[in-house]
Amino acid sequence: MNSLFKYLNYYFESRHTLLKQHVDLQQRYQLALIEARIRQLDSSSSLSQDTSQLFSWKDEWFTFLFSLPLFLCFFPGFSDYVSAGFEALSSIPVWYQYCVAFVLASAFGYKKLLKLLTIKRSL
Repeated sequence: MNSLFKYLNYYFESRHTLLKQHVDLQQRYQLALIEARIRQLDSSSSLSQDTSQLFSWKDEWFTFLFSLPLFLCFFPGFSDYVSAGFEALSSIPVWYQYCVAFVLASAFGYKKLLKLLTIKRSL
């Protein structure tokens, strides 16, 4: 009888040890998945930062381009050219206006624009 209790005790201790090891492996696996996902997100965010730094010259170019008529209006003799330029722009086709708007949205970040629009809609 004593040997039966020893055997049962050994069996349940072994089973408990195996279950403990299984839980430990499951936790390690979940932790590894989380760490892999964090590394993936970090690499994608650094890639998007590198890409945004690569194309950041577009922002400065369009800012300069849109500021130029404003500054030229304050210099004598140039305001006539600015007025004539805006009159010429009023006669361009609508499809070209949409193309310019698309280029500007992509240069200044359409994701930011969409975020602003969704925030305003939710208010």
